[in-house]
Amino acid sequence: RPVASGMGSASMSARRATVGPGRPPSTWATTPVWATPVIGSRPISRNRPPGVPSLLSFGRVEAAGATNVLPDAVRLDGTFRSMDEAWRFEAHDLIRRTCEKTAEAFGATCEVAITVGYPALRNDEAEAAFARETAVALVGEDRVIDLPMWYASEDFAFYAEAVPGCFTVLGVGNEAAGITHGLHTPQMTVDEDALRTGTAYLAALAARRLGA
Repeated sequence: RPVASGMGSASMSARRATVGPGRPPSTWATTPVWATPVIGSRPISRNRPPGVPSLLSFGRVEAAGATNVLPDAVRLDGTFRSMDEAWRFEAHDLIRRTCEKTAEAFGATCEVAITVGYPALRNDEAEAAFARETAVALVGEDRVIDLPMWYASEDFAFYAEAVPGCFTVLGVGNEAAGITHGLHTPQMTVDEDALRTGTAYLAALAARRLGA
């Protein structure tokens, strides 16, 4: 089943055309910002296959103007994530066409650069069952959690495309010790006792696979 999303980055740079009489530059200056909800709410949500989660987000907007100076260009950088590979590539084309045509409608141009990135990560059912049974035997049923799909991305997905595999997550938090912050945060740290559990788990997987 899908575990983590396929993810690629998207960069969009819109530049104004020559501003002529009666055509205020505000029309092209606002184009990329206006295009953002259009891309997300129309082509993506209306064309994605039913039941396939998809997420388009922009984390950076650059417009080097001033309080009284409209910029010549605006750039947006973000990511698109999906649990379905065929749809992900269709969506890349939709994003590109929407940005280019929206800018054109306002008398501007738009360059779209999309990096494909990692594929969606899928666990093999048999390997996932094997991994779960091994974990339960090692630490007990109450300490094994079946995680829902999430919008992370992993290069392990390339391995899972080539051979049957299972991606597992080792918990490293400890509420009693105040170790509760998530990954990719400045406060994130780990309970090093979890390293013992992780090492023992990998050894148990190998021993069971080899019939030891």
